[in-house]
Amino acid sequence: MTSPAKNFAGQTVIGVMLVALVALMGRLIYINGYDGPKLMERALKQQMSQVPIPARRGPIVDSRGRIIAGTTLRKSVFVDPAVLPDVNKAGESLAGILGVDPNEIVPDLMAAGDRRFFVIRRGVSEEQARQIENANIYGLGIFSEPYRTYPMNEVGAALVGFVAPDGVGVSGLEYQCDKWLSGQNGIKTIVRDARRKAFWLAEDGYRPARDGFLVVLTIDAEIQANVERELNETVSRFKAESAVAIVMHPQTGAILAMANSPGFDPSLP
Repeated sequence: MTSPAKNFAGQTVIGVMLVALVALMGRLIYINGYDGPKLMERALKQQMSQVPIPARRGPIVDSRGRIIAGTTLRKSVFVDPAVLPDVNKAGESLAGILGVDPNEIVPDLMAAGDRRFFVIRRGVSEEQARQIENANIYGLGIFSEPYRTYPMNEVGAALVGFVAPDGVGVSGLEYQCDKWLSGQNGIKTIVRDARRKAFWLAEDGYRPARDGFLVVLTIDAEIQANVERELNETVSRFKAESAVAIVMHPQTGAILAMANSPGFDPSLP
């Protein structure tokens, strides 16, 4: 026969468990109803990251299809500051690989702020990119981005112009035709695990990049090079400050060369 004391103790334990269960259910209801949207938003930010897909800038070619301004790919370093555990340690590790002073890297890492994708170094070598990937520096990564090249160097430089480090045209045809040349960047939304390793592409999380259009000039690169050479010799002979020359087709009026001196090499930083 069970004593009244034992019955009371058992009922007390059951009552405490019921109260705890009700409190737990109330807490879950509160979290789901009030904190749920905030927690869900925070979880999505932690689990998903958007990686831009840079568009290739369209080439500029002469009348015979020879490339005056083109685009190639280069390796660059980005940081996700939201998951970077130690800025100073990461900066020291990265600086050691790049062969620079950590004071050049750490300020860049801190300047990223709350952006989830921030480029901190452009144009690293293939060997440096491999070392950075093998170092497994949490929050740092390597990606390929388009890079503007000028294979003819000074030929047509003043006419073609050049772009800023972010790929936006700032002078010449690069600036005038920027909306046709620049294209449209794409985006890729990645789902990551607790260690920030990408393992899934989010639903509707891929928008391909649209590359820029081809711009064809009436300029003949061979004529352009000859005109620039003669112009530079003339400026030197007469000790002039500058000079301009234009060559036109006598029948169509097409511009075959448009040169000025002194010139510059847009491929140099």
